[in-house]
Amino acid sequence: MVKRYLMTGMTPNPGGVEAYIMNLVRHIDPEKVQFDYLVNYEEVIAYEQELRTMGADIIRLPGRRKHPVAHQTVYRKFFKNAGERYDGIYCNLLSLANIDDLTYAKKNKINRIIAHSHNSNDTGWDLMGIRKRLHQTHQKELDQYAEKLFACSNMAGWFMFGKNAKFEVIHNAIDAERFCFSQEKRNQIRTQLKISPDTRLYGTVGRLEEQKNPGFILDVFRWLHEKDPECRFIHVGDGSLRGEIEKKIGEYGLEKAYLITGAVNDTSGYYQAMDAFIFPSLYEGLPVALIEAQAADLPCFLTDTISDETKIVEENYHKIPLNGGAQIWAETILGINGLNGGHRAEAVLTIATGRRDVSERVKAAGYDITQAAKQMEEYLYYG
Repeated sequence: MVKRYLMTGMTPNPGGVEAYIMNLVRHIDPEKVQFDYLVNYEEVIAYEQELRTMGADIIRLPGRRKHPVAHQTVYRKFFKNAGERYDGIYCNLLSLANIDDLTYAKKNKINRIIAHSHNSNDTGWDLMGIRKRLHQTHQKELDQYAEKLFACSNMAGWFMFGKNAKFEVIHNAIDAERFCFSQEKRNQIRTQLKISPDTRLYGTVGRLEEQKNPGFILDVFRWLHEKDPECRFIHVGDGSLRGEIEKKIGEYGLEKAYLITGAVNDTSGYYQAMDAFIFPSLYEGLPVALIEAQAADLPCFLTDTISDETKIVEENYHKIPLNGGAQIWAETILGINGLNGGHRAEAVLTIATGRRDVSERVKAAGYDITQAAKQMEEYLYYG
């Protein structure tokens, strides 16, 4: 008998949580477990067509902030009979400021309630500290609702559930072979972007939101571009700060050097085109993009606040304090990559040809999606 779960956490933007969900559901046996998706967006969500092809229903509610009364009306009506339809609910969480999904599931007799933390901090709206107080209050109440607590890292578990909570770490695993370096994909993406083989290409993958620190990324590249006017940058992602960043790109005169792709469902080829990955997030639960970048054997430069649980390819893993500023970041990146002046074209081509297949190292570190999905499938099906 197939078990059916209600999943939360999908949005219109294909970010890290969405990537985790898709990696998971693509590798779980549909003869054992299937999912429907509860979303608070009128827009099409990331991967919606693929999810529908899998047999999923998308339960679309009126937006909580835009239509609060309509949202609650439809929300309560939906949950009234949810206990009869679903074997459980799987809640992917960035904060505990709102735990309606958990409380309504409990009230309406959904038997298995799962809370999965994907964040180690929270910079959402917080008028007079209300959000923080709600998070702390709900943290104390969580054991009344959730049967099982998962977290993408220890840091994410401690933030969401508390230092003394009992939770299980499930890494944001990936299909390592899919991100393994490919010269063919590198050539294809660079041709598509009109970037020559010997041009140094820096990049990142992430939403254009405060947490991902996109303004700082641009400032770092501005220094890199001063050292090498021929270099380029590609930011794979979209978000509410895109207009602000594009304005700043214009002010810096970098319109031809700094490219924002918008939302991308398959990021694998873009990692191949890059020569270095820059990731100065303010905080992270466990960033999927950083795992993918390491799987592509890219030199990675990241904030020192990110958990060492993400360290897989040690020789490519470089933490830099944010308070050092953009210039220090740029100088560190140039120095570590051996690209600080000298023969630019030869250095870039050497970096590309020297990239390796590190998929076995990714798997050995616990980031193999086949193994992680099997572990989750066992729990969801057998309990």
